[in-house]
Parts: sequence; structure tokens; C-alpha cells
Amino acid sequence: MVGSMRCWLLLPPLLLIAGPALADPNDAAHRADRARTRQLNNRAASVVHRRFAGNDGRVAAYRKARARYEREMDDWRQRVADCRDGYYSACDDR
Repeated sequence: MVGSMRCWLLLPPLLLIAGPALADPNDAAHRADRARTRQLNNRAASVVHRRFAGNDGRVAAYRKARARYEREMDDWRQRVADCRDGYYSACDDR
């Protein structure tokens, strides 16, 4: 019990001593690391932008096909609803 009490008494002075010993976040190595990280992030972003730019035609084609699909599904849903409501000519396959 007394030994654990001594540990608690030594903790605040140790924290005061350890504070100045911590590395300065603005030292040259940290600045270089941050600069390298920014450089890598910028490169990755440029790769993503190039990839997206190359997909413009594919994206437009997908959107056009998706819009056509949605129109066809809306038409089909309407025909199913009409068929269930008793308009049996809507039940014919097209």
C-alpha cells in the first residue's frame, strides 16, 4: 500500500520533467513529414481526378441507360397495376 502511494507521489514530478522532453511538432523532421504527406495526398488526388475525367463518357452512357431502365420500369409497374385493376389488355407481354 505504501509502495503504491509512493508511485502516485512521483508521478507529477515525472510529468513535469517529461513535458519539455517531448519533440517539438514544428521541428524540421516533422515539417518534412507533413510536406511529404501533403505531396502524397496531392498525387493520389490527381490520380483520382484523372481516372474520373477518363470515365466521363462511361458515366454519361450509364446515366442514359439508367434513365431508360427507370422509364421502362415505371411503364411496367403501371401495366401491372392496370392489369390488377382489371384492364386485361395491359397484362399482355410486350
